Amino acid sequence: MSNIGATLRGNLNVIQNQLNQWLEERIAYMKHLGHDPALVDLTRSLLEVKPQKRALLASDALKAANRKSNGMPSHTEITWRPGLRRLALEPRS
Repeated sequence: MSNIGATLRGNLNVIQNQLNQWLEERIAYMKHLGHDPALVDLTRSLLEVKPQKRALLASDALKAANRKSNGMPSHTEITWRPGLRRLALEPRS
């Protein structure tokens, strides 16, 4: 029984380390995004669009943001979430 416990603790430790590494990478990536002048400009453009579904979906700012999101690591796109009444990053279908 003690071998099983030791194995499980070892596996948990490995998973925690991998999760911490992934989290550190994501945080570094997000910090990098905050310093990307093109992304800052896109964000400003999005903030100028009337915060309504039709206006956002028809906006050049959202189209430009989605073109920019093609370079995001997890193949995300910016979409309108009607239930939450906001834009969200979601997996590209």
